[in-house]
Amino acid sequence: MQFRNFSDSEQVTRQSTTRYEFFSLEYELEDGSTMVPWVEVRPVGEINRPYINAVLAQQARNRRRLTKGKIDARMLEENREQDRELYPKYVMTGNWGGWLDDETGEEVPYSEDAARELLTQLPIDEFDELRAFCNELHNFRS
Repeated sequence: MQFRNFSDSEQVTRQSTTRYEFFSLEYELEDGSTMVPWVEVRPVGEINRPYINAVLAQQARNRRRLTKGKIDARMLEENREQDRELYPKYVMTGNWGGWLDDETGEEVPYSEDAARELLTQLPIDEFDELRAFCNELHNFRS
C-alpha cells in the first residue's frame, strides 16, 4: 500500500540545506541598504548521522552523571558548548554572508574556526533559535 499523502512530500536528507537568517542582527550598510547575516545549515538529529553520532558519544561519556540523577543547568551549557564545536563540522555547510570583522569592517570568510568563534559570540538566545531551527525538518523542505 502506498499513501498518496506522501507522494508530493520532499525527502529530507543529511545533504538537505537551507539558509538561516539572523533578522535581529540586521545592520545598515554605508549605502543605506541593510544586510541580514545568514548561514547555510543542514538538519540535525538522526537524519544527520555524523552529528548525532558525535552527540551520542558525548552522552555515553556523561552517562555516569545521568544515572546518578545529576541533570542540572550546567548540562544545558555543556550541550550548547558541544554544539558550538559540532555545528561547524556537521551542520554549517561553509556558506554564509553578512558577518563583518569589527576591526577591519571586511566580510569574514567562512572557516570552521571562524564559525566556532561566531557561535561562541552569538547571544545564547540567538544560538538556541538556530539550534531549534535546525531541529525542525520542515525547515529543509522547499
